Amino acid sequence: MTAAEKRRAAIRPVCYRAEDAAVALGLSPDAFREHVAAHVRAVPLGRLRLYRVADLDTWADRRARLPLEGER
Repeated sequence: MTAAEKRRAAIRPVCYRAEDAAVALGLSPDAFREHVAAHVRAVPLGRLRLYRVADLDTWADRRARLPLEGER
């Protein structure tokens, strides 16, 4: 691994493209667009939309719940 590759690997992204945000949440890109994208802020960059990791974490925290009795 080169020094540049090591530096890139050590940096935690602040934003993801939609495809990477979907992967980070364990979703398909279609599921991300349908269930998540409208509920988190996007950083516009021309036609590109970037999604902040912090906002994705907040979305997941708000959607998380404890299992009901008998659920696993």
